[in-house]
Amino acid sequence: MLLLDTVTYGAANWLLLAAPIHLFAHLRGVYATSVTGALIRMVLLFVGSVVGFTALMIGLLGVGLSATGG
Repeated sequence: MLLLDTVTYGAANWLLLAAPIHLFAHLRGVYATSVTGALIRMVLLFVGSVVGFTALMIGLLGVGLSATGG
């Protein structure tokens, strides 16, 4: 029996590697920045995403705890 995981394993790895390269190419092309500028934008985008995700998770945790009376 062929599992889907064995078929998509290689493709998943390539997609994980291609995502930052794709983002870099778009940031560099749209904003017409240097390599350093595009890398700085990528770092700032990553930090902003982590902060936003963390704020959402803390908010959801607060809603969950208030619903249970804790």
